[in-house]
Amino acid sequence: MGASDADRIGEINASGVVGVARSFRFPVVEGRGASGGHMPCPSCGAPTRHTQSRDKRGAAGIRRDGRGWRCHQCDVSGDAFTLAALLTLGRAPHGADDYRGIFVQCAAVGLCRAMDDATPTPRPLPTPRPAPVVVVRELQRAPGVADFWRACRPVDLTVAHPSPDDLAASWFLARRGFYAPDVARLDLARLLPGPDFTAWPTWWPASWAPAWRLVVPGFEADGVMAGLHARAVLPGATPKTRWAFGCDAGELLFSGFQGVALLRGEALDIDTVEIVEGATDMIAASLRAERNELRRAVLGVVSGSAPALARVRWPAGVVVLAATDADESGDKYAAQIREFIPATVRVLRKRLSPAGKVSA
Repeated sequence: MGASDADRIGEINASGVVGVARSFRFPVVEGRGASGGHMPCPSCGAPTRHTQSRDKRGAAGIRRDGRGWRCHQCDVSGDAFTLAALLTLGRAPHGADDYRGIFVQCAAVGLCRAMDDATPTPRPLPTPRPAPVVVVRELQRAPGVADFWRACRPVDLTVAHPSPDDLAASWFLARRGFYAPDVARLDLARLLPGPDFTAWPTWWPASWAPAWRLVVPGFEADGVMAGLHARAVLPGATPKTRWAFGCDAGELLFSGFQGVALLRGEALDIDTVEIVEGATDMIAASLRAERNELRRAVLGVVSGSAPALARVRWPAGVVVLAATDADESGDKYAAQIREFIPATVRVLRKRLSPAGKVSA
């Protein structure tokens, strides 16, 4: 390429990704705050970012400075000139004739200077590639979760004769510094029904009750209880956690101190929402918030929870604290939290050390 070609590429890139997309009437949403915006992918044609969830953002995210983009489906990336090439040629340029064709079309919409020896003749505006056919499976939730939760018992062992399994659950909490009456008072966790209980649902076998005795509910983004999560309290029990048998747990959130009210959109006097990993950290963070009288709501996430954060009704001015482990997994959770929370909400990162992350 000659210098004049390099100049034209610079002129196109100076318009930014959003400017090029708008010049060619390609659908684009300009970002605000920490987000540069999003659009359908100009390469693979995917319309949305996460086709297996209800995230409706465009598949291609635009960099905060507006100079680059990347597709979350096909992982193709580029700058404003790359976008112009895809919108005019449908592919990357492979020679002088391709560059000439891009410059002619870009000059016709005012993105660069015209070719000295060519009269810009606009071609028809490019048609985005057809979106791939994606079948989004409806998440299958356990029926009657709230009824079963009501049949569970408080963790403060107020029953006359606690079973050995109940005592194991109590010791599980005590070893982590959790005061069982406080856990019961905030209704953060419960114990599964005792051995005389007969109305076990098909999605929760009675055989799970001795080992996975401590349970917390999972909530939809609107505060509806839709799942149950159990933690093993007996030594050697594997796996350590269980969700309802045969049901989906994706996009469910743990809801701790003031968390349910937040999800339901109720008016709250809070300035912070702390999001932690897992049920145990949710209990710890909730007890800390209540004991220290913090203006804070607490939510917990596990693998697959993050897309629900895009549907939470975040109060104006609230700050989200992504309080996850100081390791690679914790960094991944923090990145997912930032990705699914609207750009208008401020998100801060807090790395939790292994020594203090679950202490109440």
